[in-house]
Amino acid sequence: MGTDIRIYAEVRKQGQWQLAEPPEKNRFWAEGCLDQGGEWAPKELYSVRTYELFAILANVCNPMRAVTPFDYISKPRGLPQDISEELLDWYTSWDGTAVAASWLLLNELLAFDWHGKQILRRGMVASEAAHLFPPGRRGFPFTEWPKGLPIAVSNQSRDGIEVRWIESYAEAVGDEFMIQTMDALHTYGNPEDVRVVLWFD
Repeated sequence: MGTDIRIYAEVRKQGQWQLAEPPEKNRFWAEGCLDQGGEWAPKELYSVRTYELFAILANVCNPMRAVTPFDYISKPRGLPQDISEELLDWYTSWDGTAVAASWLLLNELLAFDWHGKQILRRGMVASEAAHLFPPGRRGFPFTEWPKGLPIAVSNQSRDGIEVRWIESYAEAVGDEFMIQTMDALHTYGNPEDVRVVLWFD
């Protein structure tokens, strides 16, 4: 079992924070897991288990496949005191399994130097791919990966070989957050009036 992140968007209107999107059908409810909230749930903005993002947003799972820890935007701040009622109810329904709750304004996400910051990554790969990581390797060699060999990097592996490469924080996090999630946040309003509320489970 690993750690997952839950990210939701709120917007401030007339001085009140509210969900940026209408609630949607709760998939847990539909699957018969009635202990996880009600019939409706806040819309999640992100669906990937990317530990590098966890490290950057809240210093959770830090470092992850890196020689040194990632710089992070903030340690977990807890839930905002003025959280929307629907999101507070949803958080409460997790019944203690949600940890490291936090929040970040969109302008904080925009101010972070995702593309300028670089980090030396490390991981274990199959021996057939180890030659793709010469000293000073820039970027992960997705397009050069041997055909038929699953792309996999682990923290530990009995049969793997440790390799290192350099990449930007944006590359480490990936496109779903850097493009899809950030683009969605931009549609909600001014950066000082848009925030993400997040936690881990």
